[in-house]
Amino acid sequence: SRFELLEVDPSTRFYWPPPVRSMVLTLSTMALIIYWMPLAMASEPSTKFLQRTPPLQVDSAQGFIEQLTLVPTDVEGCRHNESRRHVVSPKVYGQIRQPKSLEAMLPLDKVVTWLVDGQTLSGWLNDRCCGLDSDPDQAGKQCLCGIAADVEVPVDDSASYQIVAFDASPALQPISPTWINFHEAGVLPQTYEWVFGELEKQGKLAITIDELKACQPNLATWAKLNWFNAYRSPGVEAYKGIMEDAVYGLAGQMGHLNCSSTVEEWSGGCGCRGASGCEPESDIELFCGSGPLCDPRPFLCPSTDSGAALPVGFVRAYLHKFLDAYPAFKGTGFTDSEMKTKEFFVVPSIYLSSGSLAMTSPQSGVKSACPA
Repeated sequence: SRFELLEVDPSTRFYWPPPVRSMVLTLSTMALIIYWMPLAMASEPSTKFLQRTPPLQVDSAQGFIEQLTLVPTDVEGCRHNESRRHVVSPKVYGQIRQPKSLEAMLPLDKVVTWLVDGQTLSGWLNDRCCGLDSDPDQAGKQCLCGIAADVEVPVDDSASYQIVAFDASPALQPISPTWINFHEAGVLPQTYEWVFGELEKQGKLAITIDELKACQPNLATWAKLNWFNAYRSPGVEAYKGIMEDAVYGLAGQMGHLNCSSTVEEWSGGCGCRGASGCEPESDIELFCGSGPLCDPRPFLCPSTDSGAALPVGFVRAYLHKFLDAYPAFKGTGFTDSEMKTKEFFVVPSIYLSSGSLAMTSPQSGVKSACPA
């Protein structure tokens, strides 16, 4: 017989040879799986997945500002932020600003407005500003300080700061500020009316603004600016490289504009020389030449027939003075060296009377919340 009754111990009566025992266990396991499978399939999903909610879609500038005023103090909710992520529309843009001017998003001596896009704004809601402190004042300061760090804006001890957001429209499309995009978007001609318009009204401009708009630095000029990024590194090092160049720098074009030999990320170099920013006599007229009437063309679009050098130093100085492109500006489309925070600009500058704008209240004492 294959099965023998053995007196092994009081609790064991049957001996199953190993092959038979293995087969019986396999059949028993299969039977249990078949029995429980319908019940498992009919059961409710795990509560872990039930607790996850769809991302909160933020479709407008106003909606973004509303969320930005809520999340810094939501300490408990932000501990579980995987279930409460925000997704800001790619049509929403924003910036941090010092509210010096009641009219423009940037100081009135600048012709463009610098911005970040919805992807960066989402990061501010989900990570940078989420659940910072239960005290609204302290949380707001920490939020603004972190945002300033993201976009590499220095925080002034005595200044107030706020966040401004707006909804893009077909008539207002931000540009990614790479060196080549400046050429492809025809940016400089869009600035001439703002920079030289008063001289035209005073009869001091050699040509009309409409005629001047044909003056566009050629592609080789922008390519050379991009070359300095590779030669040194984007930002202040590339700026210094231009300043040291025998043709474009202090010994040549930048020297002709009375640029300073001292340069830091946010100061020096070819910055504004006026008491309150870039002014006609101290800055604008530097691009006029020595004739009786102002003619910016030799500085920004010299004739190739004349054998003139590329206006690399002149153009970099123009961007610094009138487009707020400090030495720290990289020309890569990003504010940071790691290329995590995209930046954009619109030209001409956005004015605060626009109906699509929304903003936080100005907050002072931000510097006190920044890391030492």
